[in-house]
Amino acid sequence: MRKTGKVLLLLMFIQFPLTHFGQGNGYIIKDGVKQDGLRIVRNRYGSGFHVCKVKKDGVTIPYNAHEISAYEYGSGKCYQSFGIGLGADTNRVFLKRLSSGKLNLYVFGRRGNERYFIQDSTAVEIDTQKLIALDENYREQLMGLVNDCPRVKEKYFKRILFNGLMLKKLVDYYNSGCDKPVHQLRYGVSAGVETRLPFRKDHSYVAPRIQMGYKVGAWLRFQNQLFNPSVQLQFFYETNTTHINYNRWGYEHLFVKQSSLVMPLIMRYDTKTRLKFEFGVVPRYYLKNEWAFYERTKVGGDLNKTHYLAEYSSSTNIYSPFALGFMAGIGGVVHVGGKDVLGIIRYDFHQVLNNESITKDHGLSFVLEVPLNGK
Repeated sequence: MRKTGKVLLLLMFIQFPLTHFGQGNGYIIKDGVKQDGLRIVRNRYGSGFHVCKVKKDGVTIPYNAHEISAYEYGSGKCYQSFGIGLGADTNRVFLKRLSSGKLNLYVFGRRGNERYFIQDSTAVEIDTQKLIALDENYREQLMGLVNDCPRVKEKYFKRILFNGLMLKKLVDYYNSGCDKPVHQLRYGVSAGVETRLPFRKDHSYVAPRIQMGYKVGAWLRFQNQLFNPSVQLQFFYETNTTHINYNRWGYEHLFVKQSSLVMPLIMRYDTKTRLKFEFGVVPRYYLKNEWAFYERTKVGGDLNKTHYLAEYSSSTNIYSPFALGFMAGIGGVVHVGGKDVLGIIRYDFHQVLNNESITKDHGLSFVLEVPLNGK
């Protein structure tokens, strides 16, 4: 698994600078003037609701909600200054914008103590009077705000909980114009790379040498614009080669060439960010399981000499044709050419059916999904 670990470390290495240091595209609005290209210090423990910290020439400059009217950093993390009631007083703080359009949705407070506000952006003036604080009657408040959207039926409001994700989904859908059905069927194509590794019952192999394969396919997704999860059916063709040191001393080597048809059934969950989580079952049918067996022998004291123990051939005692497994994945959406392209890392684990030798098969893959209808 050494190479797999290196791949994961590489992904983390790439993600770290993007998350922590790639904030030179931030801005603040001070006295009605937008100042671009600033490095905004990442908010910790809810501090972003009270202060914006700008780092310039090695010096950190703090701004409160009286000094600037808005700031933004990272991938669209926008905060705006408002006066809201905190206890018996009205204080000016920063609210984080979750959705923008005809209706703007804001949140204040850390997880577990959130307060949500909605603002009609079509109002002539943007001030506290136009800010609606959602309370225990939030379902009735929402019905009144989106009553010009006939596709959002009354029955849906009974399912909406008081959390940022559900509120954001509703406001996003309303801001999109309400011209698309709440239930949608999406389809597209996908491609990726993967690495696979079989397990033996006795775990007698050591030092597996993982090699990359590829996968191409298509997908169908049934999703509700207002609620989690979406359900996705995928079709993949996969091919790869695995090299295993077959015994403890590494004198024997097994090469397995595979190609298979895979049909994952996936439950995918959105978050308030572009991040997605998914879980599913993965039936697999092996089109090809060819193997070659080598043995390292001492020839003149040289252990590097090898000879065939078996030619490549079909082998039912290596794999049975069918396997059933489970998978989990995490990924995010990026906008490319007007499309929402999903990149996701998946781990899957299979139990090979009716097999006496190699009983389990697991793999790690990176897949891109591109929609063909809509964004």
